[in-house]
Amino acid sequence: MPLTIALPLAAAPTISIMDISTEYIKKRFDEFNRLCFDGSLPQPTFRLSNVKTYLGQMRRQQLSSPWEHRHVRYVLTINTRYQLAPREIEDVILHEMIHYYIMVNGIGDTSAHGPHFRHIMDRINRQYGRDISISSRAAHLTDDRPQHRRWQVLCLIRFSSDSLGVICPALTRLGDIWRQLQRTPGISSCQWYQSDDPFFDRYPRSRSLRVFRITEAEAHAHLSSAHTMQKVGNQLRVID
Repeated sequence: MPLTIALPLAAAPTISIMDISTEYIKKRFDEFNRLCFDGSLPQPTFRLSNVKTYLGQMRRQQLSSPWEHRHVRYVLTINTRYQLAPREIEDVILHEMIHYYIMVNGIGDTSAHGPHFRHIMDRINRQYGRDISISSRAAHLTDDRPQHRRWQVLCLIRFSSDSLGVICPALTRLGDIWRQLQRTPGISSCQWYQSDDPFFDRYPRSRSLRVFRITEAEAHAHLSSAHTMQKVGNQLRVID
């Protein structure tokens, strides 16, 4: 079954796919802090990264002022390089929050993911139905992700010359791209789809009007199982 989505077509700020932002991380942190840690965790610094090695990271930084007064800062970093479902992102945040809880409470553990970490992880997974895992490394995505079928939105464009093009917009730029297509001359039709065919993974998530050529045969073969989408009010919805 396709994902149930209704994507606002209004202009959106330029942020990473899946709306990962420091504001998003802070909101989830505050929610999980109240729910899972009794609101005991002081708010850290939130950062984004784009790296190949990890999905999330919790660091303790020792800082010095110009007068040599030393203080500690905790930094929670979430990687925006990989496309993850919202629930997966939440589990990464929770993983790092467990590390944070152990740090600020001075809990000694035998390793980074020792018995204390595993005890807290198992409690949260059991009590709140989460899927937090031991590893927040991203190395496994190199092999597993190409086989992982994820839903994405795309537009098949037919030009007046009868040639075809495809664009896979970044979801945060969908509204802008939709409006640009309406204003672009030489386009006879635009049909939007939601597809989980890995064929479309080869196309970048466009933040501007970047259209790529596609043949009739490719479109027919790889859109046969896609779900048609239609603009309803200010949203783009699956209609079949």
